[in-house]
Amino acid sequence: MTRKELNDLKNEKKENFKNGLKDFLEEYKSAQNTKNSFKRHSDNCGNQARKVAEAFCRYIILDSDKPDGQKKNEIEGTLSTLLEKVTRSSNVYIDNSRNRDVLKKRLKGILDIGNEASHDNSVVLTTYDLSEIKNSLLFFSEYLFGINFSDNMSKEDLNKTDSDDDNESPKGVVVAKLAIPFFNW
Repeated sequence: MTRKELNDLKNEKKENFKNGLKDFLEEYKSAQNTKNSFKRHSDNCGNQARKVAEAFCRYIILDSDKPDGQKKNEIEGTLSTLLEKVTRSSNVYIDNSRNRDVLKKRLKGILDIGNEASHDNSVVLTTYDLSEIKNSLLFFSEYLFGINFSDNMSKEDLNKTDSDDDNESPKGVVVAKLAIPFFNW
């Protein structure tokens, strides 16, 4: 793969991240506003968040100063393997260990919640789960692009307030109670 092809791929992952985040926020809004189809929208949020997190990891790898061959090999894999590559403590992509730890916890949270959404039909994510995902994706956006990208998004999407009943889910459905310490530092 040539340097130009790698650069084009990096730009593609950046766009995938941005577009995926916008799609997530639309699905998030639908989940918040249509309780009768909350499960479908919350599952879609979990799946979309994993795709956005994968694009985030791939962008980090492609934007690094690592050799082109290493970048090409390391952009492959699932979110689980990508988060391990991006947040490892040797041959690092992220120099600051605190940033690495924070990103790892947030990526792991998205992986865990996204897996629940994708693979367990008896479990419905809570509005709290969706808020955690949203906060992590916005954190990734800020990490990569600074305030500029967030400023260009709809204030309604970014500042949507969640209901006061964050743990409320549709009646008669088992609710996921994931113990994910996102902010335990």
